[in-house]
Amino acid sequence: MINTWIYSADPNEYDVIRAFKDLGQLDWSMKSNADVNDIVYIYIGYEIKNIAIKTKVIEINPEEFIDDGDYVINIDRMDGDNCGDYIRLKMIDYFDQDKENLMTYELMRDNGLNGPIRGPIKLDNNEQLKGYIELSESKMIKNRIENLKVSDVLTNNQLMYTFKCSNSSGMRRAHKTNTLSIISDHTKALYEDRWIDGIFHYTGMGQVGHQSLDYAQNKVLYQSNDTDIKVYLFEVFEEGKYVFEGQVELYDEPYQEEQTDKNNDIRNVWVFPLKRCNENQDVVIKDNSYKKNKDKKEKKAKKLSDKELLEKAKRARKRSGTRNVNTVVYDRDEHVAELAKRRANGICQLCGQKAPFNNNKGEPYLETHHIEWLSRGGEDSIDNTVALCPNCHKRMHILDCNEDIKKLKKNMKRIVLINQ
Repeated sequence: MINTWIYSADPNEYDVIRAFKDLGQLDWSMKSNADVNDIVYIYIGYEIKNIAIKTKVIEINPEEFIDDGDYVINIDRMDGDNCGDYIRLKMIDYFDQDKENLMTYELMRDNGLNGPIRGPIKLDNNEQLKGYIELSESKMIKNRIENLKVSDVLTNNQLMYTFKCSNSSGMRRAHKTNTLSIISDHTKALYEDRWIDGIFHYTGMGQVGHQSLDYAQNKVLYQSNDTDIKVYLFEVFEEGKYVFEGQVELYDEPYQEEQTDKNNDIRNVWVFPLKRCNENQDVVIKDNSYKKNKDKKEKKAKKLSDKELLEKAKRARKRSGTRNVNTVVYDRDEHVAELAKRRANGICQLCGQKAPFNNNKGEPYLETHHIEWLSRGGEDSIDNTVALCPNCHKRMHILDCNEDIKKLKKNMKRIVLINQ
């Protein structure tokens, strides 16, 4: 049987909040008959006077103690001995010390607490107080989610505590909050997720082999419009930083497309078109975050063989995604761009002259250009992307000459024929 307890802590002798946040686990003198899997709420006395942390007993009398000496404030007030039994507590939630905290001493006194909190209190012997704490906890967790603002950046632990979900995977179902948190991690580059005209095209779950709509959280997301499950989207552009995109819902039926799996084999994936529930909300990404992530992808594209690059470029989505990065930028496919440069082989595809200089890696410097501009609905595809010298690239954007466009299209047809 799992029991529930309240243990008290003195903030003048030990910084228990910082210790749990930094270490995640602490060893605690066992002054009750708590057992493994029991729940222990940590009440902070004196000036704070509320429950701050929820923990779980994971071990009795651990062989080695956790070194937490850095968090001792007043050594003279500590017990100072390691005799007796100890329990190891693992933090499973933290409650902010603000007006939103409903588990204050005064409120608990109004809801079943019979006196001061000094020694351990077994909540199973006080159903009124236990019920109040559990209800307050649920309200506080709900408030956390509702108080999130689009563009807020969370750590993985904050995401886990807020939604009560697991700390890994790209689709995290949480029964306690009845939510599905979906994460598009652009730093890992296995999936090809992107925004197109305000719709986020999100690749489903399953890293190896063909994906199924009936598999795990794919099924949850597919059925989410017909259930009361709320779906929240996060994007990652820098490792460990989860950018909150808001609540989303299915905009249209999921569709299939080909992508490579974890083993670099071609497979069919399911893509879910999602839209924000509040269409007036939008995320503006920091320019350096976007650029760093894009540079990393371009470096990976350069390391591919010609065959690998061609296959990835062929499967690239023809419609380019957009991003708000102070100004809107087009999320071009790095494989298409790299293939265009390799095909040009150092020669401008408009003037026919050699690249004017080499970059600091000794590569001929050419710039990619879309014959039909992306801003005019052009495709981010193999046969619409060329490599030009900087002079001709400027010419295309300043003059926008029909004769030049015809010449590039003619050159592209010739290149496609050669490569067939």
